[in-house]
Amino acid sequence: MVVGSGLILATTFIIPDKLQVLTVSSGSMLPSIPVGSLILDLPKGEYLPGEIITFRCRDGNFENEALVTHRVAAVIKNDDGIVYKTKGDRNDSVDLDPVTENQIVGRVIFSLPLAGHAVLFSQTSFGFFLLVILPAAVIIYCEGRNLTSSIRDFHAKKKASVIPPAESAGCGIPWGERTIQRDPHVVPLSGIPQDDRNLKSA
Repeated sequence: MVVGSGLILATTFIIPDKLQVLTVSSGSMLPSIPVGSLILDLPKGEYLPGEIITFRCRDGNFENEALVTHRVAAVIKNDDGIVYKTKGDRNDSVDLDPVTENQIVGRVIFSLPLAGHAVLFSQTSFGFFLLVILPAAVIIYCEGRNLTSSIRDFHAKKKASVIPPAESAGCGIPWGERTIQRDPHVVPLSGIPQDDRNLKSA
């Protein structure tokens, strides 16, 4: 069935205010929405021709709750309410089954090409490790190093701010590092001539 070319992954994450993020996995909406695009859907009261909508497919060829994103080709009002005829931009004909209001997820308000590939990759085991586990481990490691360095600096500053009393009095200075202050008016005995020494001693 033609509508199958617009299949979108049903694995989505919901954002508040009924905004949904979906990933396009086929090319029925080319060139408007390339394969691998990330799209945002937001519900509204009534949809107009030309708008792109996402709806739940009720065809038996799809899994339950499979989603399709196609453009509104026509709006039909009858006694049962409003139904929409939809069509993929790349398809030659409109979809066989009309879409009822309760099938519609919302209108596509934004699409970002290629961004959906990252979402699909993150859903694999290797992608989850590379995009989630590894960055988290690096952040934890860096924060741990910063915390350890901060604790080490704190203890070093705390230790430097405490001066023992013995060292403050000069008692803790090794003898070889002490500086002896001499009185300039006192002449060392070794500097007095021998004759002068005898006279002074007499």
